[in-house]
Amino acid sequence: MFNFFKKKELELDEEIKLNPLPLLMIELARIDGSIDVQEVDYINKILSNLGYLETDETFKKYLSHAKEESSLYEWVEKINNEYNNIDKLKFMEHLWRIVIIDSVKEPQEEALYNRIGDLLKIKRSKLQKIKSKVFLNK
Repeated sequence: MFNFFKKKELELDEEIKLNPLPLLMIELARIDGSIDVQEVDYINKILSNLGYLETDETFKKYLSHAKEESSLYEWVEKINNEYNNIDKLKFMEHLWRIVIIDSVKEPQEEALYNRIGDLLKIKRSKLQKIKSKVFLNK
């Protein structure tokens, strides 16, 4: 299910290679000032699907890295260079699930979601379709 995200990772240290999906999910989750339990659980599920065994420890490393980053450019550039449009749309589905998982659609979360979509060169009409699809399948 997540093979398309396993192939491209960046190194954080010798123990872990970073994947852009969980990093951007964490950015979306923390934009409102806190990360809810449902958001952590969903991100850990994604980490497990990506093959990470110690998801809690891996989540902490991703969170630490996300707190140190000041720009999403590195991750967006990597996605644009290494992923096809179908993978980008799947990526955005997961990001939208983070936005709505706590049943509260925060304006700053939606704004960041749309900004990431814009940077990935995905039309707003496609982002709207993703939102509808995820909402219907929730």
